[in-house]
Amino acid sequence: MGSSLPDGFDVRCATDADAAAVAELARTVEEAVLGAAVITEGDIRDWWRLTEPGESVWLIHEGERLLAAATLWPHGNAPNVWGDVHPKALGRGLGTALLDLAEDRASSLGAAAIRNGLFAQDETAAALLESRGYRAVRRHY
Repeated sequence: MGSSLPDGFDVRCATDADAAAVAELARTVEEAVLGAAVITEGDIRDWWRLTEPGESVWLIHEGERLLAAATLWPHGNAPNVWGDVHPKALGRGLGTALLDLAEDRASSLGAAAIRNGLFAQDETAAALLESRGYRAVRRHY
């Protein structure tokens, strides 16, 4: 599994046992970006039913602490991706590493494009995606 992961971090694919930790990370990001959190462990488990966690969900740890996660859902020739990086770990290259992993996986699936989801208020994620040539094509409210 190749990526541009910085030193001191480990990446692995998810297992069902990781759903609670991923939900906790997602709630932390939601709270930081939106001021409220609603994602549950059940939501994570539901979303993982639409993909292969052992191949398309990546977790980045520093020691035992989960600091970033991303999921790729196959969707025709343009899979969907969502990633979260803990607010205290921003600027350390974890979002870039997740994007590298998602792009590699999408390429291996023969994807012609990737759709990355993000909160409209998440300026950090938007800047990363724009720096890699992504552009906004639709918004959901």
